[in-house]
Amino acid sequence: MAKKIITYIINFLFTICIFLFVALSIFSNTILSKNYVLKTMQKNNYYERTYYTIKEAFGDYTVQSGIDESEVNSVYNANQVENDIKQVVEGIYENKKINISTDEMIARLDIRINEILKQKNRMPDSEEKEAIKIFEKNLSETYADSIMLSEKYITQVVNTFAKVQKAFGIAFTSIAIVTFILLTLLLIINKERKERLQTIGTALIASGMLGIMIKLFAGNRTHSILIFSKEFSETAISLIDSILHLFLVVGIVLLLTGIALVVIVNKGMKEKKTSKHGK
Repeated sequence: MAKKIITYIINFLFTICIFLFVALSIFSNTILSKNYVLKTMQKNNYYERTYYTIKEAFGDYTVQSGIDESEVNSVYNANQVENDIKQVVEGIYENKKINISTDEMIARLDIRINEILKQKNRMPDSEEKEAIKIFEKNLSETYADSIMLSEKYITQVVNTFAKVQKAFGIAFTSIAIVTFILLTLLLIINKERKERLQTIGTALIASGMLGIMIKLFAGNRTHSILIFSKEFSETAISLIDSILHLFLVVGIVLLLTGIALVVIVNKGMKEKKTSKHGK
């Protein structure tokens, strides 16, 4: 009786460890992977869409200022936006200080504004100079906010993410060690080959079902997520959907592998019994 209870507990823990190992592997190769996140951004046209969001926001300021929109848009481009976004992502994943400088952009804009005023034979008075500074400051803040999403909390995000990465590394190693220990115990307790395979097969089936259930439970609930901006939200949803899809795929693989092991063992046992009865 005691052996059965111990075996049941070990089987349960082994199943949970397999699932956790799979889950951590999926997260490590998706949301914790800088390259995977950058590819997801590229796939969802995040850079281009952010560029046009900035362009639209700048357009509102140019209407108020009376400056031609093309003059403002000429001081930055889509490549600059993409590089700055990648700099933010790199800072988060590599625990680096993030500093999106708009000094060059504003300097180019300031030169262009002065050139326009000279062409019109005008010298800005003190009020106009102050208005130009406010205008340039607004554009600078709008650009930085669009790139960094939340400049106020970006440092906290970098620090928190570094801790999460460290925790994931420790958890992954710990789960791998515990899974190996539990597997060893199961092999010791179940001395017969058929019992070992059936135990492992049952654990794989249960782990696979957990992965499939996560996908089924989440369903389309993630599609209502709204974070910071529309383009960021849609990219986040795409990333989450890809993670859930991996849970489904891996879950199905584990389930089918487990079923195959159990069927093979049961078939072998039936053939053995048949051969004995035949004799």
